[in-house]
Amino acid sequence: SSSSSSSPSYVPFKDTRVVRGMALVVDCTHPVATQITHHKGSPVLPSCLKQQMMSSSDGVLAAVRINHPIVKNHRLVSTNHFDIDSFISVWSFLNQEMAMQHMDVLKETARIGDFRDLSLNHPYQNKALKICCWLNTVENKKFYVPFGSQNEHDDSVAKFNFFLPRFHQVLKDISSFRSDWIDEYTQVTSQYTMLNSTTTRTRRTRRRRMGTMMRSEDTNSNSNSHSQRDNDNTTNNKINNNNKNNNKKKDEEKKKKKDEEKKDD
Repeated sequence: SSSSSSSPSYVPFKDTRVVRGMALVVDCTHPVATQITHHKGSPVLPSCLKQQMMSSSDGVLAAVRINHPIVKNHRLVSTNHFDIDSFISVWSFLNQEMAMQHMDVLKETARIGDFRDLSLNHPYQNKALKICCWLNTVENKKFYVPFGSQNEHDDSVAKFNFFLPRFHQVLKDISSFRSDWIDEYTQVTSQYTMLNSTTTRTRRTRRRRMGTMMRSEDTNSNSNSHSQRDNDNTTNNKINNNNKNNNKKKDEEKKKKKDEEKKDD
């Protein structure tokens, strides 16, 4: 591995240094480089990093926390796409001391961003949601929609170069960036409140339904690519589509119940 005296750096996925022993690859797979990712097809991680690992960021933060050789022996980090989990993974590797100070918020940010796992009574999720909304909004304003490029490996580099040097300020004082996150945050929290007050379903089910408000991911992914996120970032469209599906299900349930009553008669 390269000298540990140099500061860790982010490098593009196609950089020639993205090889075993030089660069750590996060949130995606790679044919030869060491990886920390939650994606299928990746090498088995040490059990100390896999415990309670949902997102790739969970694995990176666990490695940073114990100064695991998988982190200690690399000075470069890379990924093949930009999304919230890949960004938090990269940023945490590059800013290990600060990542440890904000570990709980960073974990929740990655989980909301990647799994839309929202439970606002959780102590860190309110701030984490604001960070997600900031990332979403600024990404859409400054760049292209998530995975809107046919050449994500290359085009995502500009997003990392923009967000990496700015993120520490957002993490320290999210309220100063309110104008960037407030619109999406208001939409998501109002819908979250509505869902929680109008249903008796379990919290887990509510959180699954809540996922329609955050940017969703396709189930299709290949071994070297992150699952593609839905390009439709309009929160209300997702809510409306979800409501239509729920109404359809309710109508089907009513019809089934009527048919059963007829049989009983």
